Amino acid sequence: MDKILRKISRGFVIVVLNIGLRTIYRMKVKGVKNIPKKGALIFCGNHISYMDPPAIAVTTGRKMGFMAKEELKNNWLFAFLGWAFE
Repeated sequence: MDKILRKISRGFVIVVLNIGLRTIYRMKVKGVKNIPKKGALIFCGNHISYMDPPAIAVTTGRKMGFMAKEELKNNWLFAFLGWAFE
């Protein structure tokens, strides 16, 4: 049950972020075709803002896991996102 709830939560977050990033921030993505569809991959963001990890999660088209500092679990939103993308 937990796996299903995570998958639904992750899908919902991705849809909402995708709509928000593309409409509010006018985000355009280039080079997605260069990301392999299968196999291991390490994707490193520059961390220009807090929006980098969500933008990466939304645009890659792959299930991703993230490493983050422990203190982010103190914020309910980041704790939820960490749980959904675990």
